[in-house]
Amino acid sequence: MNTVIEVPGRTGRIPTLGVDHVAYNVPDLEAALTFFSVAFGCELVSRNGPVDYGRGLTVTAALVRYDHRHSFELLEWRGPDVPSTVAGFTDPGAGHLCFAVADLESSLAAVRTLLWVAPEPPRKIADGRQFSRFTTPWGLTIQLLTESADQTDSATR
Repeated sequence: MNTVIEVPGRTGRIPTLGVDHVAYNVPDLEAALTFFSVAFGCELVSRNGPVDYGRGLTVTAALVRYDHRHSFELLEWRGPDVPSTVAGFTDPGAGHLCFAVADLESSLAAVRTLLWVAPEPPRKIADGRQFSRFTTPWGLTIQLLTESADQTDSATR
């Protein structure tokens, strides 16, 4: 597959104001809404659908707000050609959702007790910050990242 993007002879950028939201495909919208409200205190802003795209393909969408600056959309696609599995963390088109945390160890303890999930051990990145990841029940990778190198966790001291 050719992934080279041909750039026209001029420079510049598409005029934008910023990123409004990102969207994640989920296999079960209700389960995803419950997960994000319980795990991160997100609130439902709006719902839409199902919208019929023809040939048996429909989508139901929910816009979710984390805080006054961050929202994301959850999309549940239904149809004969919709895959039942999500892209893996390293697959093209896949991604992750990263939350900044003040205390990584406290956040990981909450993941373990609230979600009954075993997150990856904390790792340091080049700028000194630390992160860990875990996977939602449907396969989306969630990353927890300290905001600064000063926020160390006792497991890596």
